[in-house]
Amino acid sequence: MAYERTFARDNRFSWSIPVYFGKNKVSDDSYYGTSTYKNFFKVNPGIKFYPFGQKTLSYGIGLSVFYLSGQIDESYPYSFVRYQIRQLGLMLNNSLSCNVSKRINLNLEIGYGPSFYNHFENEKDHFDNYNFKINTMRHANFSIGYRF
Repeated sequence: MAYERTFARDNRFSWSIPVYFGKNKVSDDSYYGTSTYKNFFKVNPGIKFYPFGQKTLSYGIGLSVFYLSGQIDESYPYSFVRYQIRQLGLMLNNSLSCNVSKRINLNLEIGYGPSFYNHFENEKDHFDNYNFKINTMRHANFSIGYRF
């Protein structure tokens, strides 16, 4: 779900507040065990610039701040650990929008950027916490929008 509003007369600049929530489990199996990512929440407010204006097919580039929170379950042959994860950082976004009609549009957005705050906390043993240094964050989104 997202809200976007233009703030210039020529419709070249806008600000947006997208909010994402993922309930599905995504598993990553390896030789040593399984990592399962679930219950993720991400908010990614930012500013977008449309160099050619907003037309039937529009390209936009923007900078946003993101915050992510979720769970990671790690299962090994003889142990199970659940971590709460929190990340905060900046993201450079590229988007392509197609206005199908006056009210309906299709959007494709890809983002990449550094995550400055990366905190993993063990739910059982709160002393088993990790703060990683700068990490990279990737984002891909396809959405269908409605204009009011």
